[in-house]
Order: sequence, then structure tokens, then C-alpha cells
Amino acid sequence: MFYPQQQIGPYTLVRLLGRGGFGEVWLAEKRGALMTTQVAVKLPLDPSPDLDAIRHEAQTWLRASGHLNVLPVIEADIYDGQVVIVSEFAAGGSLEGWLRQNGGKAPSIEAAIAMASGILAGLDHLHHLPTPIVHRDLKPDNVLLQGSQPRLTDFGISRVLKTTAQTQHASGTPHYMPPEAFAGKYSPQSDVWAVGVMLYQMLSGQLPFPQTDMPSLYGAILTGAPPPLPAHLPPALRATVMKALSKDPAQRFASAAAMQTDLRAAPAPPVVPPPPIPPTPDPIPNPPPKRSTAETARDETFVGGLGVVCGSALVIWRIVVLTNADTTQRGPFAAILGNLSPLVLCFFLGMIVGCAAGTGIIYLKNSVK
Repeated sequence: MFYPQQQIGPYTLVRLLGRGGFGEVWLAEKRGALMTTQVAVKLPLDPSPDLDAIRHEAQTWLRASGHLNVLPVIEADIYDGQVVIVSEFAAGGSLEGWLRQNGGKAPSIEAAIAMASGILAGLDHLHHLPTPIVHRDLKPDNVLLQGSQPRLTDFGISRVLKTTAQTQHASGTPHYMPPEAFAGKYSPQSDVWAVGVMLYQMLSGQLPFPQTDMPSLYGAILTGAPPPLPAHLPPALRATVMKALSKDPAQRFASAAAMQTDLRAAPAPPVVPPPPIPPTPDPIPNPPPKRSTAETARDETFVGGLGVVCGSALVIWRIVVLTNADTTQRGPFAAILGNLSPLVLCFFLGMIVGCAAGTGIIYLKNSVK
């Protein structure tokens, strides 16, 4: 019946956001000469809806607006015979979608507490208006997300659009309805129960009463006990959830604000530090490889030989110098005899230099290995 780019009054439908028994919700744009705004448009499929009931519930939604955790309604009107209920567009989707994205539960205890706390803040606003409002149909589909901020929506609009005036007292979504709601009785504690169900779901990944057939679900909500919450949750947090799910409304929290205070006081799970990592010992250097006797003897021979060569070379150089400087031309033998002590000193000096050079060469060779 509805399609993208369809024009309904000042609104151009963009894409379908959701569909239910009452009709459809579309992302729409209101395109003006200076600005285009995005809104959510609820469109009932019934060609003859109860206009008085819709007017009443739309006015209720308007009274509920004005709080950070309540999605504001913009208008309810009729364009070319089509009823439209227009609200702000929450780009973050619904709490139901958020749970699906995170495997059916909140990504952390802290995220679950923050989400429930925002919902309770919105409920406290509703419950303390000059004419208090009880939501009566609180569930993940009716909690929309603006960023990470939960915002309550759908204050009976869906119920009115899909029921007649004779059956509208049978309202709510069974899995989130408290025991007294099946008898048509509602109070602020009825909304507290619904928050308890959603918090249980966010912490455990399942409903406290998951029965699928109506008789079993009805019996479980009236007389059954939900499975225990996971043992790793703080005891105070588990106690908060179970108090919200008390069968007797008088045993639940007296107000949404009281549950919010109790929830914020619930301690976070203890942080267990990881075991210390033992220090890695410094690696033991590999000992230098042992040298064989033959290698040692060869190196010593090389060093000694180089020392003798250097010492002899220095002596020969000195004899040549002395012979050239001797004006009497006595010859090398006479030059040696006449300078025996200096020549011996030259030999030892040259030998020391040669041995030092040989030792250095052997060290460099072994280092390369």
C-alpha cells in the first residue's frame, strides 16, 4: 500500500522502518525550500481507525514529550484520508535491534545498567507528570536509541490502532506484562516489571519467562519463577532484577526512581587482575668454542714468526742505515760489532711490534668466525 517516494501531505516516504499489526512505520522527509528534516511516520493500515482513540493517545504522547529519555511526537493528522502520526527519527534503531546485534544481550554489565537506567529515567518522568502516564506496553521494540541514549515511544498508539474500543483493555505484549496486567490492572509498578524483564534479558540473553504458548506463559508469569541469573553477576544486581520481577506489585520498587537508585548502587563485578608474567631470564651467552691444540700451536707459531720477521727487518734496516752513515766504509760486519747493543734492542722492539700485530690478526680472525 505504501511505497518509497510516496507523498503523504508534506512528507515523502523514504524507506520502511518496521511493520506490525497496526500498520507500518516509515522514515520520511519533510522537504522545505530551506531545509529537509527526517522524521518517523506511523501509518495505520485500517481505513477506518478510531479517530477519537488516536487523538487521545497522540495527546498523551504529546504530554509525555519533553524529557531526554522520551521520543517526542511532532504531530498527528490526516492527509488525503490517511492518518499519520509523526515523531522524531531515532537513527540508532530500537533496543530490540541493539540486542540482536550483540547476540541477544547487552555487550557488558555496564551497558545493561546504563540502558536500564535511561529507561527508568524516562519512566520516572512519565509517572510524575501532573496527570501521570503509565506506559503499559514497554518492550524493546518501544525503546528507540538516539546514539546510546534510550528514548521511550509508542504510548498506546499501536494498541489503539490494532484494537477496537471494546478490546483495548487487553493491552501489552505478553512476555513483558506483569501478572496483574492480565486482569487489566496497571500502575507504575507495571512498568517497573517490564524494565525488570528487559534488564534480565540484557544480562542473560534470554527472557525470564520464555514460554511460547499463551497458557504456559500465563501460568509462568502468574506463579513460576524465572531461571537464576548467571552466577558471575554481582549479587546486588541479581537482587535488583528479582525485586523488579516480584509477583506482588507492592513488593516491587515503589517507583522507577527507586529502582534506578538501587541499580546504580549495584557494585560492578570484581576485576580479577591477570597473573603476573614472570620476567624472562636473560639468555645465557654461548661460550666461545674451544680451540684445538693444533689451532693454538699454529696461531702461536704465526705470532712468533711475525715477531721474528719484524725484529729481523728492523735490525737489517738499522744496519743499512749505519753502513751508509759510516764514512770509513768498514762494511756491515764492522757496523754490527760497533752497534751490537742498539741492534739487539731494535730486534726486540721489532719482535714486540710483530707479535702484537700477529695477536691482533688472530683475534680478528676468531671474531669473524
